[in-house]
Amino acid sequence: MPAISFSTMKDKILNGEKKQTIRPLRTNYWLKFKKGDSLVGYWKMRTSECEKLFESRLSEDPFIIDLSNFNDELMIRDGFSSLKEALQKWFSVKYLNLVYMEFVVLRWK
Repeated sequence: MPAISFSTMKDKILNGEKKQTIRPLRTNYWLKFKKGDSLVGYWKMRTSECEKLFESRLSEDPFIIDLSNFNDELMIRDGFSSLKEALQKWFSVKYLNLVYMEFVVLRWK
């Protein structure tokens, strides 16, 4: 059962507002999973703050998206209010030296 770690948006994950995550496509690891496969979400996995947030199933096959195709709808599903907010918060911190142009999107029930 694959596990994924989160370090932001805990409240949105717990209240069900965030049921998607976007991760840089480093390998094809997530692409081997399919709709219906199990997924476990953790808060700050591998730290003393580790907490299991959810056990769920993928609601669709993971898919690749190019950075140029990011839009408001995608970012709202990811817990942001807009693409603009995501670019200000997410990219300014995590991907300041943006190396990745392709990302994998995971959605759960």
